[in-house]
Amino acid sequence: MLEKQKMGNTFNVPCPEMMGINNVDEIKNLLTEAIDSHSDIALQLASVNKIDTTAVQLLIALKQKLESQNNRLILSEPSEQVLKVVKLLGVNTLLGLVD
Repeated sequence: MLEKQKMGNTFNVPCPEMMGINNVDEIKNLLTEAIDSHSDIALQLASVNKIDTTAVQLLIALKQKLESQNNRLILSEPSEQVLKVVKLLGVNTLLGLVD
């Protein structure tokens, strides 16, 4: 189960080990409150050892939504697997995960 913690104007969200089609709705639902409150969101990605295209699409949509509200998506401590997948998909620069 995901939990969020509000620190100032930022919601800190530790992500599960697996982010994908099986739990993307749970992740999206958890982030809805933070998006609606016009806060920055910091996703803690250090423990993610599997991420699929569905979850990456969610990250992109989330980033775009937050930016349209003048807020930020912070991808904190991305695991090697996260970095590998976003680079493979060619969205690492878009998500701000550059070498």
